[in-house]
Amino acid sequence: MNENVISRKIRQCGADGSVVFVFPSDVAARLWLEESLDLTGAGTMPSQRFVAWDRFKEEAVQATVAGKSPVSSVIRKMYALDLAKRNAAEPLFDALIPRGHASEGAIFAPWIARVLPQLEIWERKSTKGRGRADDDAESNDLAKLKNDYAQFLEAHKLFEPSWQRPPLRDTGKRYVIFFPEAIEDYSEYAALLGPADFVET
Repeated sequence: MNENVISRKIRQCGADGSVVFVFPSDVAARLWLEESLDLTGAGTMPSQRFVAWDRFKEEAVQATVAGKSPVSSVIRKMYALDLAKRNAAEPLFDALIPRGHASEGAIFAPWIARVLPQLEIWERKSTKGRGRADDDAESNDLAKLKNDYAQFLEAHKLFEPSWQRPPLRDTGKRYVIFFPEAIEDYSEYAALLGPADFVET
């Protein structure tokens, strides 16, 4: 069972401070951090050793763009809240924030913030698969969102790390990635991670 595999790996590597366990979500990472105390018998365990996939990408798949800083999850959330506010004043979207709910658009902000890192992948697949990115209302809205977000990044001298294709950075840590099949964009990074001897799935 998957749980036994995870438990066994945490017991094996729990004492090695260079090993970082990577999970599809923050929730899973936090739950296994708590479980690790029982599995290893340790009194404490550094939380940075149990991370979500997005955090792993920020650490190990670290892009650099001259003169710009990487955008953080906090800035993404602030951007999404501001976008929802602008959309309430003058609706920009039909599907992402339905026009009938434009005034309550803030409830869509957390979801929009999570979508932002995936927009480059969506655009690439959408253009490749259908030849056009604006075949329906949702695709049209995603294209508008990507354009607006790209302008925001440019205006603030920021860049979206997941939109880059940097080399994998060896930080001296070893990473164990659990449930790659549950990670939406894992396939985009599989070729990069495969040859790395410090990454295990």
